[in-house]
Amino acid sequence: MQRSLHSKKRAGSTARSLTAPSMFSAFPRELRDQLLSVAIKRNFSRGQIIQQRGDEASGFYVIRSGQVKLGRFDVDGNFRSVLVMGRGDSFGELAVLGGFARVVDAIAVEDTEIQIVGTSAVDQILVDNPHMARELLRVVSTQLQEALDSIIQQRRMSTPKRIARILHTMCGDQQAPVSLAINQSDLAELIGTSRVTIAKALANMEGKQMLKRGYGKIDILDIKALRSF
Repeated sequence: MQRSLHSKKRAGSTARSLTAPSMFSAFPRELRDQLLSVAIKRNFSRGQIIQQRGDEASGFYVIRSGQVKLGRFDVDGNFRSVLVMGRGDSFGELAVLGGFARVVDAIAVEDTEIQIVGTSAVDQILVDNPHMARELLRVVSTQLQEALDSIIQQRRMSTPKRIARILHTMCGDQQAPVSLAINQSDLAELIGTSRVTIAKALANMEGKQMLKRGYGKIDILDIKALRSF
């Protein structure tokens, strides 16, 4: 099981692999407040499954504390991560709005508190506030366009550049040095490449004194250099 991605330097910080805000954070403030007012809080322990691919979308999730990794279990039962999410992030909105089943598995990376907004609550609030439906459509359209732009940009990036971008994002607003408890296998899953490629890129960055590799962790020494790599 993947270790916590929190920095050990500063408690309460959040490491995440996202470069853009989650959909819920882009909702109109009025809608967010109404949805959270009827949300149910749940706690998940480290390694606990939050949702599974194919589950009915009975609601979406907002992370209050902790971290969640999204991905899929393969035929051998191994989990392949595609995203790491932290405090303030959300997931599952599209399945709720589209009325289709979950397309990814979600696991708590560490002890995590989540607010669950039920599908029926979303439907009722939109019925009572029809003006929000139009605004919600705008948000979804904007997020889709940003996602497409991000895919295009990443395809143009070299693998080392993508690695540097993810590590920089995980540092958040912290000051160096920052210790990220993430190993080469985790990075390979997030990037979609081999461990050999990851090791070669990290060795190059280590030679430039941007980071230092350790057992199950990567210490970021120069965040500015990582950003401009």
